[in-house]
Amino acid sequence: MLFRSGVAIGSVPTPAEISGDFSHFVNSNGVLIPIYDPQTGQQFMGCNGNQPNVICPSRIDPLSKSLLQYIPAPNATGTNYGLQDNENPAISSVPEQNQAWGITLNHQISPSQNIAFTWWRNHYIVTQEENAPIVPASNPLTGQEVLTDNANIWLANYSKTWRPNLVMTAGFAAQDKFQNNQNSNDSVSFPGVLNSNTMPYISFNGQEAPTNWGNSNSSIVRYYVNNLGWNLFNNWMWNKGRHTFNIGGEYHHYNAYILNNYSSGHFTFSQAETSIPDTTNVNFSQYGSSFASFLLGLPDSATRSASTTTAINTNAFGAYIQDDFKVTNKLTLNAGLRDR
Repeated sequence: MLFRSGVAIGSVPTPAEISGDFSHFVNSNGVLIPIYDPQTGQQFMGCNGNQPNVICPSRIDPLSKSLLQYIPAPNATGTNYGLQDNENPAISSVPEQNQAWGITLNHQISPSQNIAFTWWRNHYIVTQEENAPIVPASNPLTGQEVLTDNANIWLANYSKTWRPNLVMTAGFAAQDKFQNNQNSNDSVSFPGVLNSNTMPYISFNGQEAPTNWGNSNSSIVRYYVNNLGWNLFNNWMWNKGRHTFNIGGEYHHYNAYILNNYSSGHFTFSQAETSIPDTTNVNFSQYGSSFASFLLGLPDSATRSASTTTAINTNAFGAYIQDDFKVTNKLTLNAGLRDR
């Protein structure tokens, strides 16, 4: 088993910002970024009206407040006055496993009979961090998922020489392949998304935005695909003078089950909700805070996809006859019929 390292440093809000205090929320030049109240169109001034850039705790949305307990405190000096790159990885490496092997057996039963068997197998499992891992996998804000990919192929073949000019071959082939991509934390209870046990993907934009929370892979809960196919075949090869006839049939079966569950939901929070109300103002894209918008429970957009399942089942039978006619030593004519 291998372990992949090099995971990224993340960004988290300061304890003051988590409480609603953005009095030290500055840009890269150290200039205060104003936070505006969307109800009044004025800059937030705290509970007593004389604290610039402070949101009164009573204005914090209950759903947003329920997640604040999971945000870690900054543990690195960071950049931009400590507002960015201030959280070291909670996970230093993630496991990756890849196993591939095969086996082939051949046995001559008698001078006229032979049997062969082959099995190929590939197993792959990897843990992925979709965002900078600011929290461990057990934390509801994790963006971790586990991908498992297994494939098996089996081949069996039996041949018998009945006469020098007549050979029968029968065989079986099968393939079983499944992929399972699953959110690592499926025991989350967040009332903002009904009937869900995973955290929605919560993304932020704008200046000094924190690292996104949840799984960015289309808000995955689970993606699962299982493909199973097998076929039987029988062929008789008969040489007669300049003719070589192949006569036989085959049966194919294929079954697939696909689960697409990307129903965690996605909430996008933008600085625009807490920026200056005048969208034509030159500072509109520079003011406001996406995390402040989150505290107020004001997403810029929200989407959720339905979970779907698909099942496929097919059967096919075919029969054929083919004649390879050697017209001359340099010319062979092929002709045949196939019914499927």
